[in-house]
Amino acid sequence: MKTAFPKCLQNSASPLEQAETDQVRRRLLKVGESFVYVGNLFDLEVIRDARTAGYETKAVYVATEDPNLNLGRVLIRVSNGGRFAPISRIAQDCAHGLRQLPKVKNLTDDLMLFDNTAHGRNVRLVAHVQYGKLVKLAREIPKWAQKAFGADFTAWLAASS
Repeated sequence: MKTAFPKCLQNSASPLEQAETDQVRRRLLKVGESFVYVGNLFDLEVIRDARTAGYETKAVYVATEDPNLNLGRVLIRVSNGGRFAPISRIAQDCAHGLRQLPKVKNLTDDLMLFDNTAHGRNVRLVAHVQYGKLVKLAREIPKWAQKAFGADFTAWLAASS
C-alpha cells in the first residue's frame, strides 16, 4: 500500500496551471507514485482511479459555517503574500464541496471533517469516517456538517447513546 507523500500538488485559479497539475496527477497515478492533492473541491474521478490503482485514499475537508468567513480569510491570506482564490467562486465552491461529501465518504478509505469557523483557534475535528463507516463524531456538530450528513450523524449518535 502506498502511503508516503513525496509530491504535493495544489489546485490553481489559473486554467493553464490547473491543466498542468491535472496532467501531473494522472501521470503519478499511472506510475504508482504517491502524492497529496490540496484543493477546495474533490475530483471524484481521480479518487476512483486512485482506488482502482491500489492507492489508499484519504480526504480531509475543512469548512466554516459561513462562506463569507472564507472570503475574508482569503483576502487576509493574499494581502500577506499567500495563495489567491477566485473570490467570485468561494460561496459556490463551498456549496459544491458540501454536496460532494456523501459521495466522497463512500469513495475514500479515510475521510476527516474539520470545522474552522472559530478564527484564530485550531480547527476542530467534527467527524472521522473510515471505509464508509462513521468512527468518531463530535458532540457539537456544525450546521454545514449536519446539512451534508444529518441522517447518518443522527443515527450514529442514537446508536452510541
